[in-house]
Amino acid sequence: MCSRRVGIESLPDEILGRIFQKLPVEERGLLAPVSRQFQRVAEDPYYWLYMTVVSCKGSTQQVCRVLRRASFLRWLEIQDRSDANDLLACVAKHARNLNSLTMLRCRGYPGQKRPSLKAELVCRVLRRCGRLRRLVSEGHLLLGRKVVQEILSRVLSRALKSGTVDWTVV
Repeated sequence: MCSRRVGIESLPDEILGRIFQKLPVEERGLLAPVSRQFQRVAEDPYYWLYMTVVSCKGSTQQVCRVLRRASFLRWLEIQDRSDANDLLACVAKHARNLNSLTMLRCRGYPGQKRPSLKAELVCRVLRRCGRLRRLVSEGHLLLGRKVVQEILSRVLSRALKSGTVDWTVV
C-alpha cells in the first residue's frame, strides 16, 4: 500500500481556476504568491469570468487594476462598497463583455451618507456594456430621468431582460 501525500497543488489549473472564481478579489490576490501555479491561475483572464467585490477590502485602485485585466469578465457583484461610482466608471471603461451586474448597498463615494449612484455612470455602463442582460441594484437612491429612460429602452428592445432591474429608493 502506497501512502502518497496529495495537496491542492496537485490539482490541475482548470480546477484551481474554478475554485479561484468563487473567491472574492482580495482573497485571490492573497493566494497568488503562494506558488507559481497559483500565480499563473490568479493572473489568467479566463478565470475572471465571475468577480465579487465585497465591503472595504481591496482599494479602488486594486479592484480597477483587476477589472482592466479581466477581459473575459461576465458576472460582477459589488456589495457594501463606498466607492461604487469609481468602480462603475471602471466597469464602463473595461468590462465591455459583462452579462450581469449586481450592486447591493453601495455608497457612491467615501463619506457619503445616503447610498446613491451617479445616473450618468449607470447610463454609461448600460451603453458601453452591450451584452448586459441582467442589472440588479438594491438599496440605492438613483436620481435622474435619463437612467429610467435608458433602462426602459433596454427592456423594451429586449437587450435587458425584463424583471431584472430593481432600483430601491432609500
